[in-house]
Amino acid sequence: MTQQGRSLLEMLCVLFIIGVITQNASASWSWLVAREQLASLTNHLMSELRFAQHQALVHQTAVTWCASPDKQHCSNDWHNLRLVFIDKNRDQERQPDEPILKQFDALTQTACAVWRSFRPRPGLTYTSTGMTDHQNGTFTLCIKNNNMLLVNQLVLTKLGRLRVVTQPDIPTPPACAD
Repeated sequence: MTQQGRSLLEMLCVLFIIGVITQNASASWSWLVAREQLASLTNHLMSELRFAQHQALVHQTAVTWCASPDKQHCSNDWHNLRLVFIDKNRDQERQPDEPILKQFDALTQTACAVWRSFRPRPGLTYTSTGMTDHQNGTFTLCIKNNNMLLVNQLVLTKLGRLRVVTQPDIPTPPACAD
């Protein structure tokens, strides 16, 4: 009768190989999760923008979409909750007679959004025709996951059309680099 035992060297080699495979798989998994988070964030913001544009057309008045710390004033800090409200005077400040049409949750701590437009205003206003209030610009969206930073851009034309840019050479805004 022969023994079927394994040597310590064989067991160490097997454990080493399993460790290398696990490490490579976890890095790939983190990248996949971050990529899906970025796609989800991009799709959510696109649907919010389309909702605001649709509401401007339906109500035939100016509608503003912006981040707001207090549900009254628009802010450049997109980690606040986001509002869509009727903005009759187009000042991007909600008055008591301007109803909130919808409220969206704040961004997660791993997400970052930066809005840069032709007119440097904190929010985005759609006119009654569905066009922006001369605010063509870009939203740069970032997801931070471990040591990775993935970036997309939403490009908005004056006519209100959106397109997504996913090129790897998009510059990272300083607000997202922290």
